[in-house]
Amino acid sequence: MITLILTFAFIYFVMWLVIKVIGLVFKIALFPVKLAFSLLFAIIGYVVFPALIIFFVLPLIVVIIGALTCKAVCRI
Repeated sequence: MITLILTFAFIYFVMWLVIKVIGLVFKIALFPVKLAFSLLFAIIGYVVFPALIIFFVLPLIVVIIGALTCKAVCRI
């Protein structure tokens, strides 16, 4: 019985080791692709983030200020 348990433990360990090695190989092999996508999304972020501030946050602030001003001035 102990031999069977040790056999399955050894098979599990070998499979775990193979998966870890394959993951390490993929991590090393795909590093340039990961780096390229990171740089691409960083550049897109530097372009899109200011655009979001200009086209979304500023109009939102203006609408909120307008609504508060209207509530204060135009009490019906």
